[in-house]
Formats: sequence, C-alpha cells, structure tokens
Amino acid sequence: MLMVDLKSAKAQFSKLGFGAFAILLIGAALQILMALLRPQGLKHSWGMWFYTFAPLYLVAVPVGVLLIRRAPAKPLEKRSLSAKQYLVIFLISVFMMFIGNYAGMAVSTIIRRILGITAGNPIIAFASDNSILPKILFMVILAPLLEEYIFRKLLIDRMHMYGEKLAVITSALMFALFHGNLGQLFYAFTLGLVFGYVYLKTGKLRYSISLHMIINLFGSIIGPTFLEHIDFNGIMEDFTVVQSNLPWILGFSLYSMALFAMGMIGLILFCIHVKDITFAAAEQELPRESRWKTVFLNLGMILMTAACLVMIITSFS
Repeated sequence: MLMVDLKSAKAQFSKLGFGAFAILLIGAALQILMALLRPQGLKHSWGMWFYTFAPLYLVAVPVGVLLIRRAPAKPLEKRSLSAKQYLVIFLISVFMMFIGNYAGMAVSTIIRRILGITAGNPIIAFASDNSILPKILFMVILAPLLEEYIFRKLLIDRMHMYGEKLAVITSALMFALFHGNLGQLFYAFTLGLVFGYVYLKTGKLRYSISLHMIINLFGSIIGPTFLEHIDFNGIMEDFTVVQSNLPWILGFSLYSMALFAMGMIGLILFCIHVKDITFAAAEQELPRESRWKTVFLNLGMILMTAACLVMIITSFS
C-alpha cells in the first residue's frame, strides 16, 4: 500500500466535484434560458423533452466530462458476469428500488406532517407524458447511458485507488444528490450502490447500463402506461366504469404483483449473498479518520453538494 498524499487526494475529489457542479450549473442556466425564451416547440411533446434535456446532454454534460477527465484515472480489471449472476443482481436491484422508494416516501411523509410542505418530483411530469417514444429515448436509453458513464465509469475509475467501498458509496451519493429532489434521492442512492458495486467488480459498464435501463423501463414506461389508461375518478363516481377499465386494471395488478414478487425474491437473494460483498484494500486507501473530510471538504465537492441541496429544497411546495 502506498503512502497517501491527502492534499493530492483532496485535489482529485475537488476536480470531480467541480465537474459535477459544472453539469448542474450550466444545465440549469440553459434550461432557465429556454423557459424564458418560451420557444414554440415547448407546446409539443417532443419539444418539451428536447428543450429540457438537450441543454443538459449537448452542452452541460460535455463540459462536465472534460473537467472530470482532468483528474487521473486507473481503469478497472475486466471480468464477466454469468447469466445467473446477472439475474441475481437484477432481482436484488428491484429489492433495492423498493427499499429506496419506501424510505423516500417515509421521509416525505414526515416532512409533510411536520413542516406542511410536499416534496416535489419533476420526473413524474415526464413519466406521465403520453408520448411513448420520447420517454423511451430520454429516460430508458439516453439517461442510463450518460448517467452510468459519468457516475460509474468516470467517477469510480478516479476514486477506487483511494478505497473501493469509498468509491462505490461516494459515487452513489453523488448520483442520488444529482437528481435534485427528495422523491428520487433514496432509491437513486440504493440503486447507485448496486450499479457501482457491479461496475467496480466487473469493470464493464454494459452491466450497470442495462440494469439501469430495465429499472427505468419499469418505473418510467410500463407502470405509468398502465396508470394513465385507468380512469380512477370515473371509477370512484360510477362503478360501471370499472368494466371499460378492467383490462388495464388487471394488467396493472399483474405488473404490480410481478414486481413485488421480484422484490421479495431480491430480498432473499440479498440476505444470501450479502456475505459475498467484499472490498479489496486500495493502493492509496484513505485513513479512516480523514476519509470523508478528504472527499467532501474541498471546494468542488462543497459547491456540488450545495447546488444539489438548493435543488432539493426548491423542489418542495
């Protein structure tokens, strides 16, 4: 194990924080500018998606990536997963999604009862959009590709030499904060832990990307598609409406039961395999007493964390 230069390590994490902060700042500024200009395209579904995500994906992300890549990286050793291992990890991911969702709902309920404010989740508006193609393009394809590249590939390649567990937890926390709202904070963190560990152990981004895509497909496409075809208000007012809604009600019920069953199987598998979770000693493992101070008490990470907290706070109503 090499002697750790804490000053150099702090500078490394500051560069990573600056890169993430740049994505947030530039993306938010351009999105606000688009909203002020009110282009005609915003009236159409594709226009709403394009003017919301194009500034982020075409300008903010490339700038942030360039800043992050200024920090030296150490590629991970490549390993493959068997089909059985992948299935086990997928089912555990579903369980972690449930845990994160329930934790988020519990915290949101507590805040609402104590402070009388509701945690907003802007992604619901996009998931509820009736246009299926832009949802698939932006939420199932582009978002997982870019997010996994940034928060797993770029970050973990530049963190793991200071501690494997630290790299997985820190990248998952940054991933969660980056969503900028309480509704996604907890499940983004729990899923980020799984995706980060998979990438750490395999060095292959395709596994975490595909897991991310499937989870987003369930949460953003399949579930909302069932719900948007069920007339809940009509059912409450006139029970005969149930008949016309019955195929969608049955479909959603089967989907929900299947998802719950996968989550329960994932819980059992997690309990069986939790003992197999291991982290090797890193060549420049940060000392326990200065670990989190080195990671987060630097200008770049402070700016990123502050920006994310502002986004979370302003999402309340």
